[in-house]
Amino acid sequence: MNKRINPFYELYVTETIGPDRFVKLFSPFLVDHTLALFQPGNVVLKGVQGSGKSMLLSLLKPETRIAYAKAGAEFPVPLEFRKFIGAGINLTMCGILDFGQRPMEAEKTGEQEHLPIYFGDFFNYWVVADILSSIEKFTKELDGRVANELGLVTAKDKLDEFAASLASDDCWFGYLEGIKDLVSLKDRIAERITSYRSFLNFNRDELPVNIRQSKSRVGIPISHTVQMLREHAIIPKDVAIYIRIDQFEVLGRLDSSKNLGLLYKQIINKAIGQRDPQVFYRIGTRKFAWRDEQRIYGTDSFLEEERDYKV
Repeated sequence: MNKRINPFYELYVTETIGPDRFVKLFSPFLVDHTLALFQPGNVVLKGVQGSGKSMLLSLLKPETRIAYAKAGAEFPVPLEFRKFIGAGINLTMCGILDFGQRPMEAEKTGEQEHLPIYFGDFFNYWVVADILSSIEKFTKELDGRVANELGLVTAKDKLDEFAASLASDDCWFGYLEGIKDLVSLKDRIAERITSYRSFLNFNRDELPVNIRQSKSRVGIPISHTVQMLREHAIIPKDVAIYIRIDQFEVLGRLDSSKNLGLLYKQIINKAIGQRDPQVFYRIGTRKFAWRDEQRIYGTDSFLEEERDYKV
């Protein structure tokens, strides 16, 4: 007797499936039940392993939307909810868990290490890089068809003006000083991410001083990036920005080390708790991992369901 094979087994690791295959495999059944993902507001998407969280979050990726357009297939999000740009971070795949493997002993305030602040800083730079990457993909693929649908204006001179304005913003504490064009901006952001990775993997003795002296506040550079994209008329005001944070539950694996997992969750809570009108967060997590820590980092405040986020 032949064994029955689950045809959706590969979807349990959706992040490994290419966009073209995603178009062929994805069933839109869940979309009508999760429309909050495609509307303003912060959303926590909870489910057991293999329930479809990463699949749904993949609909926010530019690669997925472009793949549907290339295939001539209908994008499975209702037309009235398609005015968005998605960017974000997969906490398993980006290497952010390396923040649990090396202490920063020279940077302390009393007994509290600065590691959570560095975690939030890495998060900021990664997400900003991905926002810029999403815009670039929409602009270059299919001769900019999706970019035109969204109303994006991505002439080089406008992008360079935006980059210079963003680099001079005080949310970076001088780290992007001197940047005059988009290429230089992306290179400087990538350089910072690489410096973190190199240090955390013991390939350099210390972080560069210009990183140690320019730690950013979680969520703020992301918000200011989107605000300036709007001010420079690159993104229309009616296009929402959705920030994916997938595999949230992996932070719990760091709890055995000075409660880092809980502290990192508090950092992400801080970004969510700002209730920023510029960006909206989408948290993909297993059920057990969400409610164990609702405190906002550095405060006595807690996230509130239906006020700060929807489930």
